[in-house]
Amino acid sequence: MKGVTQFDGDPAMIVARIAALVAGVALVLFTVASAIKTVVVPRAISSLITRKLFRVMRLVFNLLAHPQRDYAHRDRILAYFGPVTLIMLPGVWVLLTAVGFTGVVWGLGGVSLRTAFLTSGSSILTLGVVFQKDLPHAGVTFVEAVIGLGLVSLMISYLPATAATQHWSTSAVRTANATG
Repeated sequence: MKGVTQFDGDPAMIVARIAALVAGVALVLFTVASAIKTVVVPRAISSLITRKLFRVMRLVFNLLAHPQRDYAHRDRILAYFGPVTLIMLPGVWVLLTAVGFTGVVWGLGGVSLRTAFLTSGSSILTLGVVFQKDLPHAGVTFVEAVIGLGLVSLMISYLPATAATQHWSTSAVRTANATG
């Protein structure tokens, strides 16, 4: 059978698959919780994924906008920090979810890590080009496809709402500067 590993009966491989399954479920739940905290919850709730991405991107932008440069140059570069990071955030959620489901699919057994990755990628992007015929794997791919569609829906609502908030904030600052 194509894609089946040869070590399925090995106790060490069974432990590895169980660990991958548990870690994959944990990563998926952690990532979905991050997306919900960031996009859906109407108050400020900290999300580790969001916070870490913003910190890493801030380091990258600080390197690009070197302190020895003049203010105008630094300002031009740093103006892109927020928008670029916000656009990257949904991609990070999708990537982490795909990695988590790769562990889940591989942990269920019967497929190689490569096949698990291809199945996960196909499912999260709702392409459907790789499909497992047995019930546990098919169920997991359906759940992943639903989560993938949910993340895409969050992205569709998240980016315009963020842009509208940014526009409102900028307009409020301009109004305050003009009147004051």
